Amino acid sequence: MRRHGILATGVLAVTALAATACGSSGSSSPDSTAAGGRALTVGVLNSDTGPYSAGYTGTHQGIDARLKSYAAGGGKCANVKIRTVAGDDQSSPQGALQAAQKLVQQDKVFAILNVTPAFFGAAPYLTTIGKNTPVFGGGVDGAKQWTQSSVKNLFPAPAVTDYHNVFDTFGRYLKSVGATKIAGLSNVSPSAQDSIAGLAIAVKSSGLTMAYTNVNLATGTTDVGAVVLAIKNSGADAVMMATIPTTAFAIQAGLKQAGVTLKSFISLTGYGADLLTSPAAVQAGQGMSFATNYAPSELNSPATQAQSAALKQYAGSTSGLPSFSQAYGWLAADLFLYALENAGCDASQADILKFMSKSDQYDAGGLLPDKQNFPKPASGGKCYFVTTLKGNGFVLASTGKPVCGEPTGENVAGH
Repeated sequence: MRRHGILATGVLAVTALAATACGSSGSSSPDSTAAGGRALTVGVLNSDTGPYSAGYTGTHQGIDARLKSYAAGGGKCANVKIRTVAGDDQSSPQGALQAAQKLVQQDKVFAILNVTPAFFGAAPYLTTIGKNTPVFGGGVDGAKQWTQSSVKNLFPAPAVTDYHNVFDTFGRYLKSVGATKIAGLSNVSPSAQDSIAGLAIAVKSSGLTMAYTNVNLATGTTDVGAVVLAIKNSGADAVMMATIPTTAFAIQAGLKQAGVTLKSFISLTGYGADLLTSPAAVQAGQGMSFATNYAPSELNSPATQAQSAALKQYAGSTSGLPSFSQAYGWLAADLFLYALENAGCDASQADILKFMSKSDQYDAGGLLPDKQNFPKPASGGKCYFVTTLKGNGFVLASTGKPVCGEPTGENVAGH
């Protein structure tokens, strides 16, 4: 079953508010000795055009900011000249396949940096014919290949959520804020529905109760009167949303109008500069909390400070707060640099794959809440950061430490 990510449509909603395979990847990617050092060509698989593109305009900015800041900082492999070439999926799975084929067969890239929500269209090709090409980046599309141990060339950052052994993270967090009865809602999307199924397991494991569940909301709907009434009648004192932000905003507003007081209202999408550029989104999202699997800029740690400074210098950001696509672009580039440094600045594609098959210590220099275990493909879901929208910015909802949990020993059906 395809498990499409909910993040793609989430970013779009916030923005709205403001060939047949042939050949082989082999190891013939551009790899030459340029003046001053080795030269590598790296592909960027992204939605540069089409309906998803509005939410993915920052991908190249995030990648460029990481690569340029790395070179300027004199990193171990700073003398390696890295050139990026675009692979536009045109916001479709077929487009993703064609873009991947172009990058591997025509451009002969050394590696691919992926942020596209349509990656599931390219995944079968990249893990068979293109299996010698390392792919780094976000698994926001939910393609099954991200979590298959037999796949040896896909390396997600952040980690893909482990639904084979669900963590009790959100149950613990909701319990810590005094919630007892939880409402969980999602769009009609397998990955979003999995999120709420995982929430139910975490809630039960933490001794709380699922008071109301609805995983059949139409994508983008704001016709939520009946849902608001159902939540109110259930007695829920906390809500978690795996929907695009516009739906979450509408439900939160409806609950406030209905006089419902909540201990917490969490959205799994929406954090970032995208939201803050829309006055309507800022107004609608007041008091809403957001969970991210990477450190928010508000943490003000050395890692987030370095990222913010780089985005200001190389991506034209005024606030230094990354958008969703900038954050994921940055992480994709950072993971590639991590692999190159550790495998060796003169490493081959095979060397990269060999190193990554054993790597279990990557945390993006502190941007990820826990160490990422690549030998275990589905290792995410243990820790999240939580921020709350107040005024014209986000504030940390806890002491600044990530909210973490433990395995429940239960799995979401179908995994």
